[in-house]
Amino acid sequence: MRMLLCLSMLGSLTLPASAKDEVSPRSLAIKGEVRYHFREELEGVKPGGKKYSAPAYEKEAVVNGRVAHLPYRFVIQVDEQGALEVKVLDSEGKTLQGYPRKVENPFAGESASQEFEIPVAPELAHRIETEVLAKNQHLTEVQLVVKPSSSEG
Repeated sequence: MRMLLCLSMLGSLTLPASAKDEVSPRSLAIKGEVRYHFREELEGVKPGGKKYSAPAYEKEAVVNGRVAHLPYRFVIQVDEQGALEVKVLDSEGKTLQGYPRKVENPFAGESASQEFEIPVAPELAHRIETEVLAKNQHLTEVQLVVKPSSSEG
């Protein structure tokens, strides 16, 4: 049996643990956030100086399977063995290219989170730069980050 966890039902997820699990999925609460990675064009730079800032990001929590600035719905499935499957659906309910993605033992070892790149069309990237980012900040990547809710950051 597969358990479906839509981020809209964000909360405790209880799965049976097996001996091979490195991280027990028992009472595993998962949270998601979208990160808008950008570089800022620096003003007043001397010739030969650094033109862009170091990479940085703004983040937005996934609430009810959605975020305010993307037309997508995020769905997570976790099977009895603790494998994580992520689906990203467009406004018509179709899966985005490159999805679904499945990760075995997603939070085992040093993996505190799983990051998934979200494809963004140029028009949407421009809208994000206008609505989310500040002047002179240029979008470089959008990610969905899934992690246990007990994780920092």
